[in-house]
Amino acid sequence: AAINYVENVGIGNIEKHSAKLTKYMFDKINNIDNTICYGNPDNIHGIVAFNVEGMNSHDVAKILDEIKDICVRSGYHCAIPAIKHIGADKLGGTVRASVHYYNTKEEIDILAETVEEISKFAGG
Repeated sequence: AAINYVENVGIGNIEKHSAKLTKYMFDKINNIDNTICYGNPDNIHGIVAFNVEGMNSHDVAKILDEIKDICVRSGYHCAIPAIKHIGADKLGGTVRASVHYYNTKEEIDILAETVEEISKFAGG
């Protein structure tokens, strides 16, 4: 069923939509005060890693889940040397939000609005 889905939608359409949403999400979150986005939006695809300054990544993930049922990953993501290199170890790793073909800009707007609300209480 998964193969049929990808073939029907078209891998190129999936890639194009995902790339557009990734850049949109990076820009939305990166423009929020007290947030840090990691990476170059031209070189990342499907995932945006970020933090809210002064807040543990696990706390941010928990708040997103409890307030708006937004599921993200948080922590070191099996990449401890990379997390230390970018200085995110002080915040318990990073928060990672991902997108795919079935996601929308409206969902990213809800994520960004919620991160902005959380950032207002950041101790950074």
